[in-house]
Amino acid sequence: QLELVLCVAPPSMSSNSKKDSSSSGAKKRRIPRVRCGECDACTRADCGKCRCCVRKKKFGGDDSCKEACVHRRCKNLRERI
Repeated sequence: QLELVLCVAPPSMSSNSKKDSSSSGAKKRRIPRVRCGECDACTRADCGKCRCCVRKKKFGGDDSCKEACVHRRCKNLRERI
């Protein structure tokens, strides 16, 4: 004997959810943020071993990753002035 089970997504996950009427189709502009330059992560040197460092030219990579070393991610980002 087999049972048929129907899975239904909650209303918040459905594609028919109503969009915020205040946005009126316009995208919110993201505020650019920069590193603080003072915390341990900002002052640390590149490790040379993580996925981003391995791709940097100074470590012999093809410069395909334009991100900071995973150990240099600042936790105290501030807004650019």
